[in-house]
Amino acid sequence: MIIPRTVYLFFSLTAFVVHCSLFPHTALAIGMSPPVVDVPHVLRGAEQKASVSISRIPTEIGNLNITVSTRGEFASYLLFEPTFIIPAGESYKEYTFMIDGSTAPVGTYQVPMTFSLSPAPLITSDVVGYNMSVTTGATVFVNFTVTGDQVVSYTLDNVHAPSTESDDLPTLEIIMTNTGNVDWKPESAKVTFTSIEDSSLIIEDVISGDKFSLISPGETSRQNFSLIKMLAEGAYYATVDFSYAGAVIGSLRSQEFSVLPPGSLLQSGSLLSATTPIATFEKGSRIPVSASFMNNGEVALRGIFTIEVFRDGTYEDLIVGDEFTLFPSETTDLSAVVIPQRTGEYSLKSYVKFANRKSNTIVVAVTVTGGASVFGNFVDSSKGIAIIIGLVIFVVLCLLVLRRMRSRNAGGGSAGQVAPVQKVTSAPSLVIPDPLASLPPINPEQPTQPIQKPTEKSGSESRRRW
Repeated sequence: MIIPRTVYLFFSLTAFVVHCSLFPHTALAIGMSPPVVDVPHVLRGAEQKASVSISRIPTEIGNLNITVSTRGEFASYLLFEPTFIIPAGESYKEYTFMIDGSTAPVGTYQVPMTFSLSPAPLITSDVVGYNMSVTTGATVFVNFTVTGDQVVSYTLDNVHAPSTESDDLPTLEIIMTNTGNVDWKPESAKVTFTSIEDSSLIIEDVISGDKFSLISPGETSRQNFSLIKMLAEGAYYATVDFSYAGAVIGSLRSQEFSVLPPGSLLQSGSLLSATTPIATFEKGSRIPVSASFMNNGEVALRGIFTIEVFRDGTYEDLIVGDEFTLFPSETTDLSAVVIPQRTGEYSLKSYVKFANRKSNTIVVAVTVTGGASVFGNFVDSSKGIAIIIGLVIFVVLCLLVLRRMRSRNAGGGSAGQVAPVQKVTSAPSLVIPDPLASLPPINPEQPTQPIQKPTEKSGSESRRRW
């Protein structure tokens, strides 16, 4: 049987289309953007970040495991993770790697970087008529120049102003990329809101330099800002003029956005988790509570992480964290510290308050034991520290008063002062016996005998003298 040429070409073309559908080509299995990564300024002695977006075709299901490799004599100048995963349900991943300027001499280099899937097993196709093994992958060329000069370079990529309500403050999301080789950020930015209905209605605001975060070389940064001037109901667009080194370096204009009456937009958030590192703590210790919160509403919200503390079922305290701003579909990590002063079973009811609403509540149960001694708990408490400081001050004052009194007593001779008393040590006293004490007592009944005077002698004669 002879098949006409036109019929043969038709079936061949059909087989080719079926083959491309069943067995994807390399470029279809993994895509990348951009295909060439240019990093013109890598500072000698430093590392610089670079990135490429790796995408997957829609027909891929499940997790996509990708292996990364480099080749060539300059391959060691790239630092990267050799494997990564694009999770199920995600169509792309921003893959980041580093260019090592600390080892590369000054000069220009090119390094091929290949992203590969695991080779598929041999497939027999009745349509094609032969066995084949499909290996999917793609290669990006990284071109970079290492220099000894510090270069300030950047791009202003985009500004987005989400819709808001008239009783809330407007917010902006600004995207910038540092294409230089040193850390960089704008010095300030002037924001102008212009009404769509009335172009003469202009509201101006300023973003100060301290509100911007530094951007590392090669990094693309998304930064959110909450402004301070409210807008009346209506439609607007925002113009942002950026300044650096005392001059305006560029401007961005946002899309049109609306300012609606209060309650028009759905503010919604979900507390994804709330945990403590352990379940048992000692009285007076610090209990850190970590949480994760997601804005799943239509507008940016300002929230406050809040914890209601219950001990043995009785309300004891309310812990309020710092206020934060979160844009739609973004997630943030939150934390707060609870310091229990008594033992018992505690329930830490955690949630986020925003506007006149609050998120779902997650209860974290912990046990607080006596643990430390009574004195230790007293010292750790603020009241105990205050009492100890007061006692120390009292003792110091007493010592000062006593010292002053002693110094005044030591300065005798002045009016109103008592002279110091000297202690005199007396010599030992002599006991003289009484001569009459040894005489016999006189009996009154006996006659008194006359007293004989002694006689005086002259020469050999003796005479009596009266």
